[in-house]
Amino acid sequence: MPFLKLRENATPGIYQPHLFDEAERKQIQHQIANYIKQLSKEKLDKGPEAMRVTMADDMVIIKSEHYLTRMEQFIIQNPHGVETVRSARSDAIAGVVRDGDVLDFLEKVTQAKPIYTLYESYPEDDYCIWVFMFDRRLV
Repeated sequence: MPFLKLRENATPGIYQPHLFDEAERKQIQHQIANYIKQLSKEKLDKGPEAMRVTMADDMVIIKSEHYLTRMEQFIIQNPHGVETVRSARSDAIAGVVRDGDVLDFLEKVTQAKPIYTLYESYPEDDYCIWVFMFDRRLV
């Protein structure tokens, strides 16, 4: 899935009103992790067992591990199962982004507008990566 543009007429990393210090960065990363875990449980019936959120420059990178449901674990054992789960997860994430709640949350905690997102799922290894690029540097 290529980067998906979330907002028109926005440019990444141009203005610098406030860069978060290490304590603020850790707090925001923790808030994002909790939010995404809860969102995953609500929307997909299972949250990841492990998650790492990293803020770098004008991006938030979320790596989730052991996120597949038991049904998805079963499906990937079948021919074309990995691609079926990958496609379904990508469609689900696109729906979550369209709902706008995750974007509103990220804008609130980062004080920046998310303008691009990229989601890539690796069901065969039970992990996924979700990247958001913002309209300004965060750290």
